[in-house]
Amino acid sequence: MKKALFLMLPTPSHYTPCFGLANDLRDRGFTIVFGGTPSVADLVVRNGFDFVPFTYMPTYEVTTLTSFLGTFLKSATDPGFLRARYREFVQGIAAAHKLYKSQQPDVIYLDEHLNHYYAYFKSFTSSIYLINTKLSTRRAAHVPPLNSGYVASGGWGSSWYCKYLWIRQFLTKTIRQTVNAVAFAGRTDDYFQHRLSKRLGVAVRSSRQSAMYCYDALPGVKTLILMDDTFEYPWIRHSADERVLHYWNQDAQPIDDTTKAILAQKRPNVPLIYCGIGTLAGNDAAQYTQFIHQLLKALGGLPTYQVVISTGRSLASDAFDPAAIPANIQVVSYLNQQALLPHCALMITHGGLNSIKECMAATVPMLGIDNPADIHKDTPGNIARIVYHKIGLRCQISDPASVIRLRVDQLLADDTFKTRISQLKATIDSQQQVRSPVQADLY
Repeated sequence: MKKALFLMLPTPSHYTPCFGLANDLRDRGFTIVFGGTPSVADLVVRNGFDFVPFTYMPTYEVTTLTSFLGTFLKSATDPGFLRARYREFVQGIAAAHKLYKSQQPDVIYLDEHLNHYYAYFKSFTSSIYLINTKLSTRRAAHVPPLNSGYVASGGWGSSWYCKYLWIRQFLTKTIRQTVNAVAFAGRTDDYFQHRLSKRLGVAVRSSRQSAMYCYDALPGVKTLILMDDTFEYPWIRHSADERVLHYWNQDAQPIDDTTKAILAQKRPNVPLIYCGIGTLAGNDAAQYTQFIHQLLKALGGLPTYQVVISTGRSLASDAFDPAAIPANIQVVSYLNQQALLPHCALMITHGGLNSIKECMAATVPMLGIDNPADIHKDTPGNIARIVYHKIGLRCQISDPASVIRLRVDQLLADDTFKTRISQLKATIDSQQQVRSPVQADLY
């Protein structure tokens, strides 16, 4: 029996999109193994796949003035710092080699965010595919970068502005690389990576990635994009190395008591509005907390709306006083999103692609929360496509309650959004019926 090994960025949002592909492979006779940290082990096993622990290579990067100064001084005065980093780099390669030798996979599916591992596995096998759990992150004509909230139109003016955005992104990336080169005295993570690639004779320049919106392309390496182009700009043209596959996210978890209680309390003929901010609020937790407070003001006390807010595990559980939460609103830390969405009239979302995909599967229009701080994520570009396809609207994370209320009212009063998202889902489903049994021939 053949074996497929998946190595993904260790966060649920990167594993979940792969389960459809993994099931497709299993149906064709493959044994499926996912590598990762203990934090994702339960998710993998719950979906019926084998799991093997893996220790990822650490990343060194300066992002603030304080970290720059500290790293610069350490690089200049402490020779042991360079030796320790190089030792960790070698240990990371050894961990990858150990993973391959212990599993002996026939094919490897590697998160594009981890494309530097390509060089480590290439010495064992050429059967390596990159997996992009986002939309295409490569530069394409008339399409803005994924970290831009600009809604493209395809016209000449839009095309020139997209070019400007890509140039700005290139300059920003170059400046960041230069700053890191100074801070680490030239011995950056990429320095180690490129020297190894050259020594191994790997023809591609794989780079260490820290941002989720832009990956350096690896020419000649097949890349699978796990989101249908129906959600993309219609004029996008992919590179010869990119192929698009689509699988709706699969829900293998049982419905928890919280979700069951919410569904039992759903009032007939009253729109259920769901707000979820995802699992990676991180440094933006304070901003999302403030947004939720504004959302409470916007929709609280309105008997015409029933509202459920899932704060996720990134926000403090005591950030919202239960006594101050209006009667028509429930605030929970976790629920089964896929079980709830089919009962919703609207989702207010941070713009993560998994949430968007699940909203499309349930034909639920969206209100995207545009966060200017998300310059290192793909969410601005995702929300821009929500607006372009007219399957929702967007608001700013700093908007007052009055603006949030206005956007919600607009979405629920206009059936066009529901019609459009139903059409997009039907298009994807029809393409799946044509493509499904033969798409596995790629593997």
